Amino acid sequence: MGRSRATGNHHRKNIQNFVWKAVICRFGIPRVLVSDNGKQFDNPRFRQFSQELGIHNHYSSPGHPQANGQVEVTNRSLLKLIKTRLEGAKGLWPEELPSILWAYRTTVRIPTGETPFRMTFGSEAVIPVEIGLTTFRTSAYDGTEK
Repeated sequence: MGRSRATGNHHRKNIQNFVWKAVICRFGIPRVLVSDNGKQFDNPRFRQFSQELGIHNHYSSPGHPQANGQVEVTNRSLLKLIKTRLEGAKGLWPEELPSILWAYRTTVRIPTGETPFRMTFGSEAVIPVEIGLTTFRTSAYDGTEK
């Protein structure tokens, strides 16, 4: 599952911190990190950071962004959700991004028939509308088990 966050700018240090906090500290060290050819990903400092962690950096073709097809499709979907959600309040997108990402991650994707959440964590998320309702997931939950 791709990671998204409002970073304010694409400064090299911000991207390295993003990869550390949003990817490595949450999911562990990936074997491969696929990104575009942006300078924030393709520079000596980021390559050193990746090398020290054993991460192989793969880059999509700069003149052919379609080569990074799934990311482009996801970005289009997220932009559509952001535009729909914010209508006239464009300055609020950093605050709204987490709930927009939640909606995206808990919606079934047609190509896989699964939600990105399930594909990442192996089970479906309990969504806010299910709180207080008796569903299979909420009734099967045993709070004493770890």
